[in-house]
Amino acid sequence: MSKTTKTFAAILFWVVALGGLLAEPASAKDGVIEIFGTIKTMPSGNNLTGTWVIGSQTVTVNSATVIKQELGVAKVGAIVEAKATPQSGGGLLATKIEVKQSVGGGGYIVTHGAIGSLPGTTNFIGDWTVGGRQVTVTTATLLDQTRGAFAVGVRVEVEGFLQTDGTISASKVKTRPEDQSEDFKFFGTIGSLPPATNLIGDWMVAGRTVHVTATTRLEQERQRFAVGVYVIVEAIPQSDGSVTAKEIKTVIVSTASAASFSVGKAAPETIVAGFGEMLASSVQIATTFPLPTTLVGTTIRVKDSLGAERSAPLFFVSPTQVNYQIPLGTAPGLAAVSITNDRGDLVTGTIIVESTAPGLFSANSSGQGIAAAVALRISANGSQQYESVAQFDSSQSAFVARPIELGTDDVFLILYGTGLRHHGGLTTVIARIGGAASEVLFAGGLEGFAGLDQVNVRIPRGLAGRGEVEIEIETEGKLANKVKVNIR
Repeated sequence: MSKTTKTFAAILFWVVALGGLLAEPASAKDGVIEIFGTIKTMPSGNNLTGTWVIGSQTVTVNSATVIKQELGVAKVGAIVEAKATPQSGGGLLATKIEVKQSVGGGGYIVTHGAIGSLPGTTNFIGDWTVGGRQVTVTTATLLDQTRGAFAVGVRVEVEGFLQTDGTISASKVKTRPEDQSEDFKFFGTIGSLPPATNLIGDWMVAGRTVHVTATTRLEQERQRFAVGVYVIVEAIPQSDGSVTAKEIKTVIVSTASAASFSVGKAAPETIVAGFGEMLASSVQIATTFPLPTTLVGTTIRVKDSLGAERSAPLFFVSPTQVNYQIPLGTAPGLAAVSITNDRGDLVTGTIIVESTAPGLFSANSSGQGIAAAVALRISANGSQQYESVAQFDSSQSAFVARPIELGTDDVFLILYGTGLRHHGGLTTVIARIGGAASEVLFAGGLEGFAGLDQVNVRIPRGLAGRGEVEIEIETEGKLANKVKVNIR
């Protein structure tokens, strides 16, 4: 591989490790800065406006900042994703803060009941009693009175985070005068299970006793119930603080090709992205090669159709996304993916493993549009020149094609992808550019770049002047996502 193509491959490889693929620069996002991290300090009490420290960044929160607490309460120790804009006088103003992983407590909860008491404040901030339970309302709580005003005796629906003392820190309260139900939902990790094979009996979920009966709907088609597995519980509260479950279902992780974002299929050594919740306690990027199998305590195991289980190499982990590689040697068929974070929370999913599952990287990291590729021009005198096929247009905030001039030279397209290296020989790899059959000279993995594959294709001279054309790569009858180049 030439120095030019190796440099391009290296850039692409480490952008994958960073969790995005040739993503547009920060300046193209209207100056918005994205921050992942743990809340180090924040204002005390119910008023959340003021100065926060998230990770190493200091941000200002005002009354216009959107604070989402569906997955937990915004408090010191919680992991959040924040968006902020630089201010002319210096500093960062947070426009949105979203809790990605809570600290303490017993999961997210949705409950119904009648208002028993209200705080003596005009804006309702303070402690309420709803259905006999204390509910804390802050400036970040969304209050919806479209179906009637809040008053003692009025029925409401409360969404929020269940605290260890049984109180709820509310993210949303809305009037529901017609709703007479007493059930609620909450999220959490299974702490213990009954010995019965049918799972009927008392469970422990997020520190709460859950009674499972013969009428409880148990959904575990894509993930088996086990201690440490994250679940959603719909239940009816009991007077002793326990609940009787109406439904319990597992939370799964969805895995897709990191190139095409096609969900559900991959080949051995493919670079994939897993999406879910509570996947890691913070953000960490691999900085070594070979890739590590643990990042901030998060590990991924892939169990194949033959029962063999292997640790997956990791590029990048965060609370909601992990980029990893399907282990070499994974047998074809249905494989189970198990992700465990540093707290022991377990999230699982499945993926179908095939010999090849081709995907091509695109310049804008979406799996569509202009290819992440370079053109190689070889002149009659044997001189070689590499040319980019994409460039970033700041006026459009998008990647656009940089036209390839064919002329009388031999011009080759060097494409980058994943999931195609284990093909059965070049005769099983088919390329078409603009619908025209194109000669494939090489298709395989790049040494020193985990999971990254390269395909070298000759551009037919008959395509001169065609303009924007689609590229199709097929391996063993499986078609990759289509990307584009411009030929002039």
